[in-house]
Amino acid sequence: MNALESVLAAVGEPGRRVWVNLDGEPRARLFRLAVSSCAGATGWLPEHGGLLANLRGWENCVLPHSYYCGRPGEKEETALDTLLSRLGVPEANRRSLMGAQIHALTAQQRRQLVVVRTLLSRPALILAEAEWFGHIGPAESAVLAGLFAEECAKAAWLVIGPLAPSAVWGAFEPMEVTHEPAAR
Repeated sequence: MNALESVLAAVGEPGRRVWVNLDGEPRARLFRLAVSSCAGATGWLPEHGGLLANLRGWENCVLPHSYYCGRPGEKEETALDTLLSRLGVPEANRRSLMGAQIHALTAQQRRQLVVVRTLLSRPALILAEAEWFGHIGPAESAVLAGLFAEECAKAAWLVIGPLAPSAVWGAFEPMEVTHEPAAR
């Protein structure tokens, strides 16, 4: 088994947390390979972006969920509101956040939406760019740790990037990839 296969096998174990120090095109290829190797929902925590500009906030959250769980209904809308509340978004701001165009949101609001999108889909695998953790302060980190522990306890994590995910709850196992992942 080569190093890449070891990483993908490790990520396939529920609850496993792996960090791979890759950057550039090798990192992008490993992300693509990880997504294609995982059946079902995959969460994604990008450093920047990750939301579709032509969709409003709520659409960016519930549409990925609907791919795996069917048409969203009242239950999903309630879960969306509850998650935003648990993230500390005041009730008065939730409706405007959900209806906003992505370009009008702050970086923190975009991070909140990608977290909610990930939590709603209850993924088997969460892919994260290591730099994503660099934008999270200690108070926000504690809230996120609790949410992910409760909502996605069995999800495997694959963090890829040059920075060790130091603001993360729990330990991440560093793994080395000694050659570039093959293109698919």
